[in-house]
Amino acid sequence: MDGGALWRPLRWPGWVASRAVVGGATLWLANVVGAYLGFSLTVNPLTALVVGLLGFPGLLLVAALGAMLRLG
Repeated sequence: MDGGALWRPLRWPGWVASRAVVGGATLWLANVVGAYLGFSLTVNPLTALVVGLLGFPGLLLVAALGAMLRLG
């Protein structure tokens, strides 16, 4: 017995958490670039997860929703 059965249930939550970390890093990088261009994005666990799971389309989605909510 190699212990794989013990780690298998943790693979999916670990994968989601790693994608959220990647999404948070992407949002941070977008805010660094956005500081020069005059925009910023909200960084929280939900936006990080959306960007991490959807990639560039998720980044565009977060930016579009942020812009629409600021106008309203």
